[in-house]
Amino acid sequence: MDKIAEIKKKLQEVVGANPNFPIVGTVEALDGETCSVKLVSGLVLSGVKISASVTESEDYLLLEPVVGSDVLMLSGDGTLSNLYLIKVDQIGKFKFSQSGMKIEFDSVDKKIKIENGTVNLKDLFTDLATILNSLKVGVVAVGAPSGTITPDVVALVTSFSTKINTLLK
Repeated sequence: MDKIAEIKKKLQEVVGANPNFPIVGTVEALDGETCSVKLVSGLVLSGVKISASVTESEDYLLLEPVVGSDVLMLSGDGTLSNLYLIKVDQIGKFKFSQSGMKIEFDSVDKKIKIENGTVNLKDLFTDLATILNSLKVGVVAVGAPSGTITPDVVALVTSFSTKINTLLK
């Protein structure tokens, strides 16, 4: 081994550097926080981590790729058995959690989810629809009881509720 190669090797050992180059592949399947990726050579690798740290702890950011999209991977230890994604061309799902605030965008089912540990936005809108459905309408006659809301208003509230469920998780 020549002098320069020896120095380079020793320097890599001292600083813990690993000559690790990105690996290009295409996502074949998703399985929780891992995926299967097909390399250009045709080899399919399973168990590729979607994130370098695979735990949805209190605070995290997770970008889940779309099946069929191109990705770049790195190895944590220089082998093909410890790969994780570093770049995703198409995001199918985006999950973010910070200090109890959680946001999820899901382009597959075209819905979003927003919550903060005590309030969920979908539940909030569902409660609003329930309140609107239970509203009473005053009767013009003095002393007469109020009636339920009219059918056209019920139809509007039902439409509102359907739109909420279409948008939110």
